[in-house]
Amino acid sequence: MIAPPQGTGIGVGYNPPMVAGWSWFPDKKGMVNGIILTGFGAGGFIFNKIGTSIVNPDGLSTPFPPEVSAAFPTMLRKLAGMYAVMSIVGSLLIKRNDAIEAQAKGAAVPEAIGIEFKDAIRSKKFFTLWLMILATAGPMLNMGNLYKKFAISSGSEAISSDVFQSTMGGIGAIFNGLGRLFWGAVVDVYGFEKP
Repeated sequence: MIAPPQGTGIGVGYNPPMVAGWSWFPDKKGMVNGIILTGFGAGGFIFNKIGTSIVNPDGLSTPFPPEVSAAFPTMLRKLAGMYAVMSIVGSLLIKRNDAIEAQAKGAAVPEAIGIEFKDAIRSKKFFTLWLMILATAGPMLNMGNLYKKFAISSGSEAISSDVFQSTMGGIGAIFNGLGRLFWGAVVDVYGFEKP
């Protein structure tokens, strides 16, 4: 039930800014991706704190009392509202580079370069990219979703504190964002195939 709106939100949050950014910086697509994904990834630093302050304002540790669980749906609705407002405002600020589009309209239409979809998904490059994402995104998303479980099961009162966990999740989000910025710049220089 949560996956379709989450997938839609991520698709809307990632793609339009990238396409618009590429029109402004066609030779720096990796850096554009890195900057956009830095903001997207590092947003967890702010929203970890906001979510925790809504669901657990007193910073209670596990085992959580019933009022923390009861506040969870309210937290989701409030965060969804904040994300919706920010997405709408952000979408109104996205603008493609009209000069490049006008130049493209006046030029002769170039012959399409590329391959058919069925050939693309059978290519070595597609398989390489798919394996790269599977090897990195799967474990990292799993860890990102379970870090609080690991801390709670540690038995340490300091580590199982919800405030501590929220702070650590936020710091992880900052490094997530900085890593995206770094690798975007690297891809602009070297490409993704040869580091």
